[in-house]
Amino acid sequence: MLVALKKELAKAGVDDEPSTPVFRIKDPNAGIVSLHHNGVTVDLMFSFRVISFLQRDFGKPGYLRTVATYLEERDVDGLADLISRASGRDTKDRGAKAMSLEDAIDWSPPVVPLTEALNRAWLLALFGPGMRPEEGAGDKPSEGKLRRMATFWKSLFAKHSGRA
Repeated sequence: MLVALKKELAKAGVDDEPSTPVFRIKDPNAGIVSLHHNGVTVDLMFSFRVISFLQRDFGKPGYLRTVATYLEERDVDGLADLISRASGRDTKDRGAKAMSLEDAIDWSPPVVPLTEALNRAWLLALFGPGMRPEEGAGDKPSEGKLRRMATFWKSLFAKHSGRA
């Protein structure tokens, strides 16, 4: 069925393969992921300022659950909020081309690549270029909460990267 559809698209002159990557890690050390859609490229980064605003708006540790829920459930309103925040809406840091919430909604990038881009930017903010907790991190019994969070983020990363 898929092969027949691809043949029909090719016959109609429609290229079903994107000509440019939808997202890429622009700077793993700074935690910047570029997302390209509809001729517009937006740099996404969860800087300390962005995380600070998330903590202020959703509480501690509520902001972690909120971001995880937006990503896990692919909540479109939540994803638009994260685009807006990670592009620098509240912070205007690093000279970013910030998107308002309305701009993010109007931009409407494909949900799956968007979720992947935001997830990568979030993991870079949490863990750095390795994008996952170091093995053995948080193994002390007194750090049970941290261990559970590390396990949660490892499972979220595995689910979104296909390493389940």
